[in-house]
Amino acid sequence: MNDFVQSKKFKLILLFVVGLLIVLLLALSINSFNSHDSHYDNLADQLDYESSKQDDGDEIYMIPKEDVFSFSFIDANGIMLNFEQRDDKWIYVDNESIELNEDRVDKILNYLCDIRCTDTITVADPEGFGLNQDSKEYRVTDYSGNTVIISLGNYDQDKGQQYFAINYDFSTIFINSGKISKVSEYAIQDLVKL
Repeated sequence: MNDFVQSKKFKLILLFVVGLLIVLLLALSINSFNSHDSHYDNLADQLDYESSKQDDGDEIYMIPKEDVFSFSFIDANGIMLNFEQRDDKWIYVDNESIELNEDRVDKILNYLCDIRCTDTITVADPEGFGLNQDSKEYRVTDYSGNTVIISLGNYDQDKGQQYFAINYDFSTIFINSGKISKVSEYAIQDLVKL
């Protein structure tokens, strides 16, 4: 037995088993890593999940979701999407034949109905922050006809901050944790009921 343990054959078998264990451990760790990353089937599912998280900062605009009559935003394809509430059902105004995923619309309203900021800046030149009359915008209108316009400026990747203004008042720039910018990551195809 001692001669077998000392032999080249034993050492090769031992080396093979150790190598096989290392490969197996690597395969398991990669599989574990991939399953963690693919927890969501797609980006829209991840956005839905993130919509329920409390945003950082002070509340500057809050409207109960049930008070929203209509809203609009520019989607991931660069298309302005317009929605309206009719008979307790959300309608895509630009193509009323499209049946919407009401749960997904509710998730989008999580983003649009509770707007918060972590800081504000008073400036004379809002264009330095990407804000002007042509900025990407979201609109939320309540049943009384009051509309809030959220103009999105630059997104600071390093700080994870979104600059935005309310109702074209570009003299005060609000800073958001970045949550508000996620609305535009949805695309119209994410909203279609399957």
